[in-house]
Amino acid sequence: MNYAKKIFIRSLVSLFCVLSLVSCATVAKSEKAQAGSDSMAENKYTIIADALNEQCPLEIDQITNLDSVKFNEAENTMYYIYSLKGVTKKNVAEQKRLFLQNAQKEIWVQQLKKNHAIDIMREDKLNLVSIYKDINGEAFFEIKLKAGEY
Repeated sequence: MNYAKKIFIRSLVSLFCVLSLVSCATVAKSEKAQAGSDSMAENKYTIIADALNEQCPLEIDQITNLDSVKFNEAENTMYYIYSLKGVTKKNVAEQKRLFLQNAQKEIWVQQLKKNHAIDIMREDKLNLVSIYKDINGEAFFEIKLKAGEY
């Protein structure tokens, strides 16, 4: 594996570590604020997305920014939208993009499974989607995790 791929994969690993911590802290704060309120509890992921969006764009590492977070209640899915600095889809072969996508998905699943702080997301059967875009805003790759996969 060449040096650029190693850096990219390490960067993505760092990204998901940070997001797991940020998401967990926000979930804990939201749950405390919502105690006893059923109508607010139904929208806790919207509150989390809004709180994360207040911090966006958030530089995750040298090549990755978190641009926005969206919760789709109908799909019960949290979307994380990232941009990759200095990366263009046309300059990376599809086979390499698929390799990076699959490697990152494996890493993400392993990290999420070890993180008991997100048990509430598992209990709520929340789906997770990470969309990575290149410097032109074109989709670079996407990772989808259905409830039960993490």
